Amino acid sequence: MNTRLKPLEELVKELPPASQAEVRNLIESLLEKQKRKPAGKSRQDWAGALSDYRSRYTSLGPLAPPPCGNGAKSPRSCFGRSSLSMND
Repeated sequence: MNTRLKPLEELVKELPPASQAEVRNLIESLLEKQKRKPAGKSRQDWAGALSDYRSRYTSLGPLAPPPCGNGAKSPRSCFGRSSLSMND
């Protein structure tokens, strides 16, 4: 049977009552979705708001502090030059 040529009402009448209720719910849901106001343009007023934190954080979390905590760039400079020497 070619159901595409039948009007929607006739097709729904052929369904059992439980399925007719599902069709009604689906149609009501589609109508409600259609009534909703479409989303407007997304706001971008937050752009740049976190620029002050750029030097302290990455996307993975806070930047690691220097190895020895005194601002030294490498572990070797955390200790004085003499402390690395075995001859002192």
